[in-house]
Amino acid sequence: MIYFGFTTCWRACPTALNAIAQAVEELGDAGNRVQPIFVSLDPQREEPETIELYLKGFGDRFVGLRGSEDQLQAAASAFGISVQRIRFSADPTDYTMVHSSPVIVLIPHKPDPILVKSDSSAEEIRAVLVSALELRAVSTDQGSARQFSNKNRAVFGVESEQPIVRLTMTPNGRRQEVLL
Repeated sequence: MIYFGFTTCWRACPTALNAIAQAVEELGDAGNRVQPIFVSLDPQREEPETIELYLKGFGDRFVGLRGSEDQLQAAASAFGISVQRIRFSADPTDYTMVHSSPVIVLIPHKPDPILVKSDSSAEEIRAVLVSALELRAVSTDQGSARQFSNKNRAVFGVESEQPIVRLTMTPNGRRQEVLL
């Protein structure tokens, strides 16, 4: 599950991240099979430590990713997300980000993600996750890496046939490492 946002967002991002965290928590043990990923859209202001600290406010399940401006634009574009920096003055730090960002649910061996409106309730997100976990259970994928469709290969500048994001899972289903 992926959500694109930024840590200085006052309303939309924390609301969506809270709903995601609550939905995954409400799945109980099945929630261990879901890896929420937050992709920062503001690399000018957000260092890995900033993202990590921000995500702690939503529990310990989120993985935070960031990249260069070009990588983030490619990633956002690959998922159909629009991103725009709105400047308020000549000061280069006086800006906000405007973006569309659905909650993106990826299922192994399914080429197209499930897009959930970012203002969906935890209950609505949970219902999509339950359905996605049922789809995954009948999938032939027994590995822990998510394979992306060709349109998403450009995410983070990767042009190989290897998965863009590889989630290595421990036997209890918790994240061990993330490789880009």
